Amino acid sequence: MKHIFCVHSPITYLLATLIINSKKLSNNDVILLVKKIKLDFGNIQSFMAFESTARSVLKKIIYLNEPRAFDNYITSITQKEKFTAYVPLMDVYHRLLVTHSNCVNFNFIEEGMMSYRKSTQLNHLYRNYKFSLRHSILNNPREVKKSIIYILRGWTLRILEMPFTYEAYAHLKGVEFYSISPEAYPIASMEKKIVLPLKSSPTMNALAKGILLTEPSLIWLEDNYAENNGIAIKVYEKAIEQSLSRVKKKFPQHQIYLKLRPSTTIKDSPVARILDSKNISFLKIDDDVVLEALMAINKNLTFIGNVSSALFYAKQMGHSSWSIYDFFDIHSNRTFNDFPLYWNNVQKL
Repeated sequence: MKHIFCVHSPITYLLATLIINSKKLSNNDVILLVKKIKLDFGNIQSFMAFESTARSVLKKIIYLNEPRAFDNYITSITQKEKFTAYVPLMDVYHRLLVTHSNCVNFNFIEEGMMSYRKSTQLNHLYRNYKFSLRHSILNNPREVKKSIIYILRGWTLRILEMPFTYEAYAHLKGVEFYSISPEAYPIASMEKKIVLPLKSSPTMNALAKGILLTEPSLIWLEDNYAENNGIAIKVYEKAIEQSLSRVKKKFPQHQIYLKLRPSTTIKDSPVARILDSKNISFLKIDDDVVLEALMAINKNLTFIGNVSSALFYAKQMGHSSWSIYDFFDIHSNRTFNDFPLYWNNVQKL
């Protein structure tokens, strides 16, 4: 039987390796469906996630019935074998995976702070491509057109109505929840949780490129909070500038390192530009260094950022984490305002 892991972030890959080792799975029985990240997966079989293979107009024509094309893709890479799926959240392609005729079971693997939340609003429970709850041809013709296209391309209402969050699946027989902390999946019972902490190991050392930082070291993490929430770059830059005086006062002896978001460069980095303008020296951590692995093999590091899940993970692994969240003049998304678990681990500057 095969074991399919949906991997689209370093933390999902790290959880996959921990599960593979704990279950003593053979690499021949493991398949990684990879999206968005580029890592060295060693001898583990990896394939692009289906949705990453079907972006061109030609492919969309060839894969006119998208769910059927997805099923054929999975059947091909598994060589028609039965499989267990490991998904971070239940997006539409994960729904296709767990309802595939050869899927005998599925489990959840931790993916960022979504794995630590309890839904407090109705819209947290579903995420069907951001459809509104009501529409008509007159007031929203584009959305009506989109709905029709999904039906014509083979998407069924049963698939689209499956809940997005893990909570709806917390009591299903056989479903397990894998995480690095017992605080993950708060709705799931402890009997269904399997906690696999990130610890120093040869695998972690390799993914961290063996980098051991001397104390005291401060790592500034850039995230996409401002960009994803429509916050102007000037607001973000102002928050960085205002936080710097406090950073210099609290951590005067620390060597500063900068970890950029994937696929960004120093010239794209607001933090780098402002540090340069203030004549504050810093070193860049290479893109191919897995941050969570770096946390696992080092001790007593200081991390600064906004609301990155990496800040939370750093605290879970014994480091100190600080946020510039309160330096923002505006927060268009107030999700983190009501997230005590996060702020119990991450201190505000």
